[in-house]
Amino acid sequence: MMVRVAMAAIFVAGGWTAAHAASASPDGMAGGPDAFGYVDLHGGVDFGFDDYYSHGVYGSSDHWQREDFGGAARGSLRLGPRASAQGDLWINRYGTTMQNYWYGASLHLTLQPTERDQIGVLASIGAQDNYDYTAYSLSRVYLTNFAVEWAHSADKWRLYAQGGYASNINNMAFIEGWDPQWREIPFNNAYGVVVATYFVQPNLALSAKFGIDKFTSSINWVDNNYELQWGAKIEYRRDNWPLIGFLAYKGRSEKFDYMGDVFTGNGIESVLFAGLKVPFQKGTIQSLYEHAGLADLNPAFGDFTY
Repeated sequence: MMVRVAMAAIFVAGGWTAAHAASASPDGMAGGPDAFGYVDLHGGVDFGFDDYYSHGVYGSSDHWQREDFGGAARGSLRLGPRASAQGDLWINRYGTTMQNYWYGASLHLTLQPTERDQIGVLASIGAQDNYDYTAYSLSRVYLTNFAVEWAHSADKWRLYAQGGYASNINNMAFIEGWDPQWREIPFNNAYGVVVATYFVQPNLALSAKFGIDKFTSSINWVDNNYELQWGAKIEYRRDNWPLIGFLAYKGRSEKFDYMGDVFTGNGIESVLFAGLKVPFQKGTIQSLYEHAGLADLNPAFGDFTY
């Protein structure tokens, strides 16, 4: 019950911020508009592999290719000359016979110590749903994330960094076809991400991302998963057009061990996708980043397209 109340509270706060940003006047306080925001939709393909070893000897591989699509809404409100709030809502789906959903809501509170810098904190709540049509099994886990973040904007570029800690707030609830030992899996995910964006023009942006995280879970043993993340994105908006188009690539490499190094493995995942953003107001891609450019970047259930 408390999980659902907490999730509803952050969804309402994030949704209210995004909705109010859509309707507020863009000609607000000195130093920037009262409200900014946008919605986005994306679709693409996800492919990769995992190799598994037992006592150092190769055992098997898992290869996949699956469709991927989803969307998000993001809106910010100026609370004072140097304070603002941003709310985010997002959902992402991928898979074929195995359907996986990530969704969540986040609330950012930031201060602006200088004209070019933002520092803030982030709280979010979300879930992972996994449904296997072939095994008729469902798992659902609720998660939270708490993070600190910093953004610096210059004339032609922007740097954004975030570090946080995501963890589950309920036991995984597996329904049908699963061993009871899998019903209780506590885990946590510590991470750090940096995103650099270069504005060739105010309406043409090139971004690169790099991140690192460690995922730890335990059942009757400890499972460690070390990941590197990287990505690139190009965004373009023709002057006076209502839409922003983007193309992006995301990559992830992982190295994992469990049961005291008895089983180990590694793998690489790649995602290619394209999408559209619909801003709530007139402006450039650069101004959108400056006023509504935050996101939840946690790798457990975070916003997919950033």
